[in-house]
Amino acid sequence: MRLPDSLEYFSLGGVVATCWQPRPVFLPWALTSSGLCVLSFWDVVARSGKIDFILLGLAAYELALGLTEEEKAQETA
Repeated sequence: MRLPDSLEYFSLGGVVATCWQPRPVFLPWALTSSGLCVLSFWDVVARSGKIDFILLGLAAYELALGLTEEEKAQETA
């Protein structure tokens, strides 16, 4: 198991990145972001409820952190 070089901020993508190192560095964060998007719309599909905007915000947070990790990986390469 590899720990990322710098985990300045906690994110689910960072946790996934410790176990899964795909060639595109961005994929663990994209995976967790898409999962959070699905969860945010679950009430709409299941019970005709409302969208959970907190989970959508967390999905955007994951994407932003994934993009910064990708930039760091490109700088070191």
